[in-house]
Amino acid sequence: MDKILELLARLLPEFVVQPVTQRIQGVDSKRIDLPSATGADYFFQLWLEPGMQISAELTAPDSDINYFWYRPFESAEFRDSMEALDAAFCETLENLLTHETRIIQKNGWLNWYFKCEYRAADRRRRIYGHSALKLGGWKTPKIDGKTHVYHSTALVQRA
Repeated sequence: MDKILELLARLLPEFVVQPVTQRIQGVDSKRIDLPSATGADYFFQLWLEPGMQISAELTAPDSDINYFWYRPFESAEFRDSMEALDAAFCETLENLLTHETRIIQKNGWLNWYFKCEYRAADRRRRIYGHSALKLGGWKTPKIDGKTHVYHSTALVQRA
Protein backbone atom coordinates (compact mmCIF):
# COMPACT_ATOMS: atom_id res chain seq x y z
CA MET A 1 0.00 0.00 0.00
CA ASP A 2 2.93 2.35 0.63
CA LYS A 3 3.91 2.30 -3.07
CA ILE A 4 0.35 3.16 -4.06
CA LEU A 5 0.23 6.09 -1.66
CA GLU A 6 3.64 7.31 -2.90
CA LEU A 7 2.42 7.12 -6.51
CA LEU A 8 -0.76 9.04 -5.68
CA ALA A 9 1.24 11.69 -3.81
CA ARG A 10 3.54 12.12 -6.81
CA LEU A 11 0.84 12.18 -9.49
CA LEU A 12 -1.96 13.88 -7.54
CA PRO A 13 -0.17 16.02 -4.94
CA GLU A 14 -3.31 17.96 -3.99
CA PHE A 15 -5.50 14.88 -3.66
CA VAL A 16 -6.25 13.95 -0.06
CA VAL A 17 -6.42 10.16 0.24
CA GLN A 18 -9.49 9.21 2.26
CA PRO A 19 -10.01 5.45 2.29
CA VAL A 20 -13.62 4.32 2.41
CA THR A 21 -14.24 1.32 4.65
CA GLN A 22 -17.50 -0.57 4.40
CA ARG A 23 -19.01 -4.00 4.87
CA ILE A 24 -20.27 -5.58 1.65
CA GLN A 25 -22.13 -8.89 1.92
CA GLY A 26 -20.50 -9.57 5.28
CA VAL A 27 -16.94 -8.78 4.12
CA ASP A 28 -14.99 -5.71 5.21
CA SER A 29 -13.62 -3.74 2.28
CA LYS A 30 -11.39 -0.71 1.87
CA ARG A 31 -11.15 1.46 -1.24
CA ILE A 32 -9.93 4.84 -2.40
CA ASP A 33 -12.19 6.81 -4.74
CA LEU A 34 -10.07 8.88 -7.11
CA PRO A 35 -11.30 12.16 -8.58
CA SER A 36 -12.65 12.16 -12.11
CA ALA A 37 -11.15 14.08 -14.99
CA THR A 38 -13.16 17.05 -16.23
CA GLY A 39 -16.05 15.81 -18.39
CA ALA A 40 -15.22 12.14 -17.79
CA ASP A 41 -17.89 9.47 -17.97
CA TYR A 42 -16.30 7.55 -15.07
CA PHE A 43 -13.74 7.68 -12.28
CA PHE A 44 -11.48 4.99 -10.88
CA GLN A 45 -11.62 3.26 -7.52
CA LEU A 46 -8.70 1.47 -5.92
CA TRP A 47 -9.85 -1.55 -3.93
CA LEU A 48 -7.25 -2.50 -1.34
CA GLU A 49 -9.13 -5.03 0.80
CA PRO A 50 -10.12 -7.82 0.76
CA GLY A 51 -8.30 -8.12 -2.58
CA MET A 52 -6.56 -5.60 -4.81
CA GLN A 53 -8.54 -4.32 -7.76
CA ILE A 54 -8.99 -1.19 -9.86
CA SER A 55 -12.53 -0.52 -10.98
CA ALA A 56 -14.43 2.23 -12.73
CA GLU A 57 -17.61 3.84 -11.52
CA LEU A 58 -19.84 6.00 -13.71
CA THR A 59 -19.85 9.69 -12.79
CA ALA A 60 -23.62 9.79 -13.35
CA PRO A 61 -24.43 6.91 -11.02
CA ASP A 62 -27.50 4.76 -11.31
CA SER A 63 -28.26 3.05 -8.02
CA ASP A 64 -29.29 -0.09 -9.91
CA ILE A 65 -25.91 -0.68 -11.61
CA ASN A 66 -23.81 -3.32 -9.88
CA TYR A 67 -21.49 -4.38 -12.70
CA PHE A 68 -19.07 -2.30 -14.76
CA TRP A 69 -15.38 -2.47 -15.73
CA TYR A 70 -12.75 -3.68 -13.25
CA ARG A 71 -9.23 -5.15 -13.24
CA PRO A 72 -8.52 -7.69 -10.49
CA PHE A 73 -4.97 -8.26 -9.24
CA GLU A 74 -4.78 -11.79 -7.88
CA SER A 75 -1.61 -13.21 -6.35
CA ALA A 76 -1.76 -16.38 -8.48
CA GLU A 77 -1.39 -14.26 -11.64
CA PHE A 78 1.91 -12.99 -10.26
CA ARG A 79 3.12 -16.36 -8.94
CA ASP A 80 2.37 -15.22 -5.39
CA SER A 81 4.93 -12.40 -5.63
CA MET A 82 3.55 -9.40 -3.75
CA GLU A 83 6.33 -7.24 -5.24
CA ALA A 84 5.25 -8.16 -8.80
CA LEU A 85 1.59 -7.63 -7.93
CA ASP A 86 2.28 -4.20 -6.38
CA ALA A 87 4.42 -3.20 -9.38
CA ALA A 88 1.70 -4.23 -11.86
CA PHE A 89 -0.98 -2.43 -9.83
CA CYS A 90 1.08 0.79 -9.74
CA GLU A 91 1.98 0.58 -13.44
CA THR A 92 -1.67 0.09 -14.37
CA LEU A 93 -2.76 2.93 -12.11
CA GLU A 94 -0.16 5.28 -13.58
CA ASN A 95 -1.27 4.42 -17.14
CA LEU A 96 -4.92 5.04 -16.23
CA LEU A 97 -4.18 8.39 -14.60
CA THR A 98 -1.74 9.79 -17.17
CA HIS A 99 -3.45 8.79 -20.43
CA GLU A 100 -6.78 9.26 -22.11
CA THR A 101 -8.83 6.12 -21.46
CA ARG A 102 -11.96 4.52 -22.77
CA ILE A 103 -14.17 1.69 -21.59
CA ILE A 104 -16.04 -0.22 -24.25
CA GLN A 105 -19.24 -2.03 -23.27
CA LYS A 106 -20.62 -4.60 -25.73
CA ASN A 107 -23.99 -6.25 -25.65
CA GLY A 108 -23.51 -9.87 -26.71
CA TRP A 109 -26.09 -12.57 -27.09
CA LEU A 110 -25.41 -14.21 -23.70
CA ASN A 111 -22.84 -11.89 -22.13
CA TRP A 112 -21.95 -8.30 -21.42
CA TYR A 113 -18.37 -7.47 -22.39
CA PHE A 114 -16.22 -4.69 -20.92
CA LYS A 115 -12.75 -3.61 -22.00
CA CYS A 116 -10.56 -0.69 -20.91
CA GLU A 117 -7.87 0.84 -23.10
CA TYR A 118 -5.58 3.82 -22.88
CA ARG A 119 -4.09 5.93 -25.65
CA ALA A 120 -0.31 5.81 -25.85
CA ALA A 121 1.13 7.88 -28.69
CA ASP A 122 -1.05 7.05 -31.70
CA ARG A 123 -2.40 3.70 -30.64
CA ARG A 124 -4.64 2.12 -28.03
CA ARG A 125 -3.25 -0.30 -25.47
CA ARG A 126 -5.48 -2.73 -23.66
CA ILE A 127 -5.57 -2.69 -19.86
CA TYR A 128 -8.04 -5.50 -19.20
CA GLY A 129 -11.28 -6.99 -20.46
CA HIS A 130 -13.89 -9.31 -18.99
CA SER A 131 -17.45 -10.48 -19.49
CA ALA A 132 -20.52 -11.22 -17.39
CA LEU A 133 -23.21 -13.75 -18.12
CA LYS A 134 -26.53 -11.98 -18.63
CA LEU A 135 -28.35 -14.73 -16.76
CA GLY A 136 -26.20 -13.98 -13.70
CA GLY A 137 -28.51 -11.18 -12.57
CA TRP A 138 -25.92 -8.42 -13.01
CA LYS A 139 -27.24 -4.92 -13.59
CA THR A 140 -25.07 -3.18 -16.17
CA PRO A 141 -25.52 0.29 -17.65
CA LYS A 142 -28.29 0.33 -20.23
CA ILE A 143 -26.96 1.06 -23.70
CA ASP A 144 -28.51 1.72 -27.10
CA GLY A 145 -27.33 -0.73 -29.71
CA LYS A 146 -24.58 -3.32 -29.44
CA THR A 147 -21.68 -1.12 -28.29
CA HIS A 148 -21.16 1.92 -26.11
CA VAL A 149 -17.87 3.73 -25.52
CA TYR A 150 -17.25 5.70 -22.31
CA HIS A 151 -14.41 8.26 -22.25
CA SER A 152 -12.10 10.00 -19.85
CA THR A 153 -9.29 12.42 -20.50
CA ALA A 154 -6.09 11.98 -18.52
CA LEU A 155 -6.50 13.05 -14.91
CA VAL A 156 -2.79 13.89 -14.70
CA GLN A 157 -1.13 15.89 -17.47
CA ARG A 158 2.47 14.85 -18.03
CA ALA A 159 5.01 17.62 -18.38
